Amino acid sequence: MNQILKLVFILFVCENLLFATTRGHNGDEYFGDVSNNNYASFVYPEYKMALNGDAKVRKIFQVSSGVLKAPLTNPATYTSIGLNGSYKFADNLDENVSCAIAIPFELDTSSAPCLRVGFGCSATSGNVIFKIKYLYVGSNESINNTTPDETLYSTTTVSGVSYGYTYAEFCLSQISENDKFVEIVVERLGSQDTCNDDVYVIGLSLIYLSNKLGN
Repeated sequence: MNQILKLVFILFVCENLLFATTRGHNGDEYFGDVSNNNYASFVYPEYKMALNGDAKVRKIFQVSSGVLKAPLTNPATYTSIGLNGSYKFADNLDENVSCAIAIPFELDTSSAPCLRVGFGCSATSGNVIFKIKYLYVGSNESINNTTPDETLYSTTTVSGVSYGYTYAEFCLSQISENDKFVEIVVERLGSQDTCNDDVYVIGLSLIYLSNKLGN
């Protein structure tokens, strides 16, 4: 009997240490760091969850291949693959696509976002080299500026599965409070990489932290 009581006591302590649960006087449940005002609450009697505090939340803004455009010199070709369309970047060529992404209003400007280029190809070995140019544009700033804020490169090994999904990731610079959208050009350096195959880009992802819990 004593062993059972000890086990119950240990489980009770572990639950409160690991999950930081607190019960209010009227049956409300609180999960998280209540003392520092970062917690989830389940309010009696409905027990609907509400998020409280200013903790950061990692978020992803997806840009599908249908949103990408190829109006520049040496454009990639939009083609059918799977259930959705995709941009084909031909082997041995340096082709590109572009887009403009609105800056999410809840983006935390103290943390730099990342950009992922999702792609696949039939080859199961080799690497793909992507180059991106991007430019943040804010209020009262020219939309006719052709000088990027930064040019970045990524060499990514292809999936070991034919047409398997993988992605190239780029870490961008921090965004200012005045920035409203980001212009992006994505180019595959097919004349330099070792994939030896056409590459299909299915979309982009902007990875960022929100500036408020639950936004």
